[in-house]
Amino acid sequence: MINNLYRIRNLAIKLNNSMHLTSGAYSSLEKEYANFMSEIAKSPTQGYLIKQQYLNIEHKHNGNMYVINSERIKKSPVINAIKKQIDDKINELYPKTKIVRKYIIEDKRISAEFIKEKKGYNIFDRFIINTLKLREILFK
Repeated sequence: MINNLYRIRNLAIKLNNSMHLTSGAYSSLEKEYANFMSEIAKSPTQGYLIKQQYLNIEHKHNGNMYVINSERIKKSPVINAIKKQIDDKINELYPKTKIVRKYIIEDKRISAEFIKEKKGYNIFDRFIINTLKLREILFK
């Protein structure tokens, strides 16, 4: 399991560096991103944790190319199909806790390398989580 995390992390770091390349290398970037998302599909929670921590980082130099490439990737039908498969797997594996898991990852309450001190949920956190749950119920 640990080797899988390191492999996904190394793919994310490599992909993040590739995201800052010129737009001429987009076809190889799309294949690289699809490979990364396929690895995430094997263990979605850990994969999204690594994606949040290593891939969703915009460098200060040449950050505009990162934004352009990420927008192109969001529109890719291949990537969107893989994301749909991952979302279906998450819905199947974690029907009741998927929203809380997403919140914990996006709020950076957990790290891939080390365990952080336990942090409880204050009233604001509970409000956000319940709002996300309500939004999912209303807008299925």
